[in-house]
Amino acid sequence: QDIEDAEEKAAQTCGGTDTTEGLFNMDEDEDTDPEKKADQEQPNQMAHPTAERLDVLLCLLLSYIEDVCRVHGKIDNNKTKDLYRDLISIFDKLLLPTHASCHVQFFMFFLCSFKLGFAEAFLEHLWKKLQDPNNPAIIRQAAANYIGSFLARAKFIPLITVKTCLDLLVNWLHMYLTNQDSGTKAFCDVALHGPFYSACQAVFYTVVFRHKQLLSGNLKQGLQYLQSLNFERIVLSQLNPLKICLPQVVNFFAAITNKYQLVFCYTIMERNSRQMLPVIRSTAGGDSVQTCTN
Repeated sequence: QDIEDAEEKAAQTCGGTDTTEGLFNMDEDEDTDPEKKADQEQPNQMAHPTAERLDVLLCLLLSYIEDVCRVHGKIDNNKTKDLYRDLISIFDKLLLPTHASCHVQFFMFFLCSFKLGFAEAFLEHLWKKLQDPNNPAIIRQAAANYIGSFLARAKFIPLITVKTCLDLLVNWLHMYLTNQDSGTKAFCDVALHGPFYSACQAVFYTVVFRHKQLLSGNLKQGLQYLQSLNFERIVLSQLNPLKICLPQVVNFFAAITNKYQLVFCYTIMERNSRQMLPVIRSTAGGDSVQTCTN
């Protein structure tokens, strides 16, 4: 938000101080000096000084990754593996514990785009973090959030990998619910079930962005696959994930699952909106999981 505010303010300032700039920038008036022309083609600097510094540093880092991994136009597996090991260590120490990181993690996504094997290794690494009860809840939640966004948005992740990860996540959710059925903690509480809610949100988010691919080709088979995931049990559980996950994700997930008659979320969402009791907020909550105090 700070970056957007700074850009908007800068645009207003430029617009107010020099409205004639560019009005007479005709083709024949363009400077023919190669150096000046190169300067003109450079992207504008960010108005926010920290954002500009971040841009410069990320450009340097991504260029370095490209130079190390790509030799004579081809990816060098050995060099990329060595760099991957270094970067995954940095990711674990600095990125996973960092709240609301929006940009820096793309160094990891960039390296994973070189070969599917690295993307799969990254997903497996996050999956182990999520399911390990010895890890702090905040780390497990962050791992789930990264799995969800990576599966949903990385175009280089093939559908078969998406389905494999969905199977793992959903099976883990069902096992979690089975274990809670006989316990005394089977109620909606972020402090108790933070990793569960983050995993739910990862599944919902992935379905929102990938449902067209999952249903493309043979619609009947695609629907059978989604039905086999048994979203109904997850959504109707006493843990009530629709109340905890981000409203935007829940709304899109509800619309899609309602359209294909997979599960009807709106009744639960309406009931949640009528409840006046606040959900207990956890001080160790994850990046993308929030409480809804209606």
